[in-house]
Amino acid sequence: MDDSRAHGFLSESVFRKIDRINEAGAFLGIVIPNSFEMSPLIQSPSFVPDPKLPYLDLFGKRFRFGRVEDKKVILVITGQSMISSTQLFLTLFKIKGVLHYGIAGNANPNLQIGDVTIPRYWAHSGLWLWQRYGDGADDWLPFESSGDFNRKIGALNISEYNVGSDNKDGKSNLLNNVWLQEEEIYPVNGIPEQRQHVFWVPVDKHYFAVSEKLQGLEGVHLLQVQCNPVDMETAAVAVICYQQRTPFIALRSLSDLAGGGSALPNEASTFSNLAAQNDVDALIKFIDQLGS
Repeated sequence: MDDSRAHGFLSESVFRKIDRINEAGAFLGIVIPNSFEMSPLIQSPSFVPDPKLPYLDLFGKRFRFGRVEDKKVILVITGQSMISSTQLFLTLFKIKGVLHYGIAGNANPNLQIGDVTIPRYWAHSGLWLWQRYGDGADDWLPFESSGDFNRKIGALNISEYNVGSDNKDGKSNLLNNVWLQEEEIYPVNGIPEQRQHVFWVPVDKHYFAVSEKLQGLEGVHLLQVQCNPVDMETAAVAVICYQQRTPFIALRSLSDLAGGGSALPNEASTFSNLAAQNDVDALIKFIDQLGS
């Protein structure tokens, strides 16, 4: 067969490989921020690479195939950013659910470094609209009337924070306010080109119920509504899964104090190995509890 032929952006040979992979049935997709956090999993005896096709390289990504606790999995690194591999993942392969894990900063003083958190909701809190100087909570935002932006969630009132002696008259500074905004999504089961909005993205109900079985493990915390782990990837994975209506859950192990902490050296550098290993241990136990 002529391998120069192509199916869209896939060569004939690659297309055949993906087709054979998908014929084997649906996989659990494990999305990981980087190779450092992936290493404890692929080095674990619980992960068994596929002997015939251990990996497939596509579009700068390496998709690793194997089993964890005898359940078929595909591993992929997404990168430390809001640009996620998850959409490509779900487009190419039969994925029955996405599991995401990695280290995170801690914004909850009741938790400890090394704890594994499993929140019920995730949000992208970095999507802002900066409000014009002089306007306040009662003033409309640009394009608010057309539904592009809103004041539903709240604002960070930067104008209330001034340093130095130049603000003796009590006037606000020029930075004014930034309003948190919802993500704009187009669900796979929605009407094409008709947008929806979401801020708090829920994890899958069944997956969260399964995670409750880990509650008795030392250092594992299920979280409902508090502000807890802070990271750079989970919101992107969550929004894509929510848009594609794919079951999703994230386990994040705390490696530092999210900008706080003591005079000690950076906690993330000190405790990242511990946090990554704890997260993988919890992930493996979660997969073990997950039904076929």
